[in-house]
Amino acid sequence: MKLTIYDILEKAIFEKYTVLSGEENFSNEIESMSILETPEFQNYIIKNSLILTTFYPIKTDTEATLKLIQSLHDQHTAGLIIKVHRYVDQLPKEVIALAQSLQYPIITLDYDANLSILFNNIMSEIQNVDFLSSSFDQNYSTILSNVYKNPTTKTLMDSVKSLHDIDLLLHNLEDNKIHASSEQILDEYEKFNFKQSSIIRCEDHIIYSEDVYYQDHPIYKMVLSSKLDRRHIIHNYVEIFKIIIVIIYQKKLENLMLQSRFIHQFLSQKSFAFSAEEVIETTRKYNWNIKFPVIILLFHMAFKNDYPYTNVMLNAISEIICERFEIHPSEARSTMIEDHPVFILNLRENINISDVVNLMYMDLIEKYPGTEIKVSYSNEINDANDIPNKYELLSSTMSSALKSNLTKNIFSESNLSLIHLLSSLKAADLVHYIRMSLSKLLEYEKNNNTPLIDTLYEYISTKFNVKQASENLFIHYNTMRYRLSIIHSLGINIEAVEDLFHIYFALYLYKNVYEFEK
Repeated sequence: MKLTIYDILEKAIFEKYTVLSGEENFSNEIESMSILETPEFQNYIIKNSLILTTFYPIKTDTEATLKLIQSLHDQHTAGLIIKVHRYVDQLPKEVIALAQSLQYPIITLDYDANLSILFNNIMSEIQNVDFLSSSFDQNYSTILSNVYKNPTTKTLMDSVKSLHDIDLLLHNLEDNKIHASSEQILDEYEKFNFKQSSIIRCEDHIIYSEDVYYQDHPIYKMVLSSKLDRRHIIHNYVEIFKIIIVIIYQKKLENLMLQSRFIHQFLSQKSFAFSAEEVIETTRKYNWNIKFPVIILLFHMAFKNDYPYTNVMLNAISEIICERFEIHPSEARSTMIEDHPVFILNLRENINISDVVNLMYMDLIEKYPGTEIKVSYSNEINDANDIPNKYELLSSTMSSALKSNLTKNIFSESNLSLIHLLSSLKAADLVHYIRMSLSKLLEYEKNNNTPLIDTLYEYISTKFNVKQASENLFIHYNTMRYRLSIIHSLGINIEAVEDLFHIYFALYLYKNVYEFEK
C-alpha cells in the first residue's frame, strides 16, 4: 500500500489546483514531504518526497527554475506543488515544456493556500498509510510471541532486525550489558551522551532514548533510531517495546526465582535423587550449561554499614569467578542462602583450584576494599548426590569459623573437614596448643625475623626434600639447610614420629585454620 498524488487529490486536500504537467505520473509514490525555500535546493532533495514551495529563492530566475525541475526529476521526487501569486504569478513556458517532456508532475495552488496546513495534512496521510502498510499489528504479535517463547533481550533484538525501518539498543542498567540491532546504533550510543530521555538529530535520521522502569526502578535504557522522514515509526514502537522489555525483565525474575529454588533444593536436600545426567537435563531450561565435575564456592562478605547484596553485586562476583576459572557465565549459577552467596560452577581440567581461588579472593578484595571477605570451597564433585553433603560441610564450617572469629579467610575442603572435626573444642584451647607446640619457632621468628614456620612446614610438606622445599620457598639451597640447622638447634625433633605429628599438626592448624598474630 502506498500514497500517491492521485490519493492526495481524491481526498480533496487541495480545494483549488491547476495541473501544469506530469498527470501521467500522478501514481508516483509519496514517502515524505519537503518545503523547498532555499537557494541550495540540490542539497535537500529527498527521493519520493512531495515538494511544496512558493519559489521564493528562485522567483523569476528561469535558468535556476529549469535546473530545479531537472534535479527534482533526476532524484526521483514524487512531484512539485507551487503556491503562485506570491513570488511568482506563473511558470515560464520553457519550464512547463521541460516538465511535460520529462512527464514530471507540477501542480499550482492559489494564493490563499496555507502551506503549513497542507504540509501537516499530507504528512498525516503519509503516516496513516505507512502505519497500515507496515504490518504493525502483525509485527507486534510476532515479536511478542517470540519473546514469550524465549524471554531474552537477544530474542527481541533478533525480531527487531527483521524490521527495516527501525533500530533498537538496550543497555541493561543492572549488569551494564548492551544489546543492539545494528552496529550503527551501537556506535552512535557510544558517541552521544544520552540522558534519561532525549532526542538527537543525526544526519538523515533521528535517535530517541528513554529509561524503562520496573516498580519505580530503572532497569534498561532504550534507544530507538529511524530515518527523519520515518520518525513517526519511533512513536508507534516506543510504548510497545517498553511493555515487551518489562515482560522480559519479569520473565527473567521469574526464571531466577525458579532457578534459585531449584539450586536451594539442589544444595540442601540430603536425599538428592538425581544423577548427573538428570541434573544436566533439568538445568537446561534455566540456560545453565552445567557439566561435571563441578565445585561449590560459599562466600561471607561483611560490607561497611551492612550494605545489602544486590543483583549487580552478585553479577560482579560472578564475572570475577568466571574470568578466574576460565568458564562462560552459563557454566556458573548462584543463589543466596542465609545471606551467603553460593556458587556452583563447572571445573576446567588442569586447574589448580587453590591457586585460582586465591587469585579470585585478591580480585574481590581489590573490588570491595575494606570488606571482610571469607570464602570456602569444595574439592571437585563428580556425582550430583555428593553436592548436598559438600554444601553442608561448607555451610556449617563457615558458620563455626565466624562464631570462633577465625582470622583465616580462605578455607579449602580439607581445612573445613578439620575445622568441622574440631568445632566441638574451644578455639582458645586450640590456639594455646598451637602456641605451646610452636613456641620456640615463634619466639625465634619474633626476635630474628627469620621465617622458620614456613620453612619447616614446606620441608615436611615436600616429604623432607630440601631441594624441592627451597625451590617452593624461592630461597637458595644453602639458605634452606641453614634454617633447618637453626630449627634443629632449637630442639625441634621431627625424627620421632610422635613429635613429628604434634609439630606438623600444630603447623597445619597455624597455616590453614588459626592465622593469629605472632
